[in-house]
Amino acid sequence: MENFIFSINSTLPLFLVMVVGFFLKKVGIFTDAFLSSADKFVFKCSLPIMVFLDIANMDLRQQLDIKFVLFCMLTTCAMFLLAWILGKIFVKNKYSVGAFAQGSARGSAAVIGVALVQNMYGNSGQAPMMILAAVPLFNIFSVIFLTLGDKKIIDDNQNANVNKIDTYFFIIYSFIFYSFILLF
Repeated sequence: MENFIFSINSTLPLFLVMVVGFFLKKVGIFTDAFLSSADKFVFKCSLPIMVFLDIANMDLRQQLDIKFVLFCMLTTCAMFLLAWILGKIFVKNKYSVGAFAQGSARGSAAVIGVALVQNMYGNSGQAPMMILAAVPLFNIFSVIFLTLGDKKIIDDNQNANVNKIDTYFFIIYSFIFYSFILLF
């Protein structure tokens, strides 16, 4: 029962903020223009600044939790794989499976994930660890799935100039860079 109450205390505030936001949109206090501006502000200004400050203030040697990093990495891989499989099964337009998998798995992990981690652990350094473990994989899998899933659309578009060597170079570079970050 104690774990259940802890889980409710961690998730309920986020759920209530979403409900209040939905209600304020329904009654017209939040307009589409305001929400668009607020969305841009959060994703282009405040979220990157918060992530940068969290990572910059983190002592990687003291706070590195390999089990947590591996858990985040494996969960991210499983999430993308599950989204890809579900997309293959349920998405009617098979050329949109990559976009479906990318959109489903990537979602709002930075916004909701960081908020959940901070509600559960406070400023323990777990949020930057989650970001370091998951976000590079989000980018790598997004490139792979969007390239594989939308291959025919790209091939059919005469004006598209897609250089697969650049894509594969980016993937290899990302793995090397990501491994370097985890080692040091």
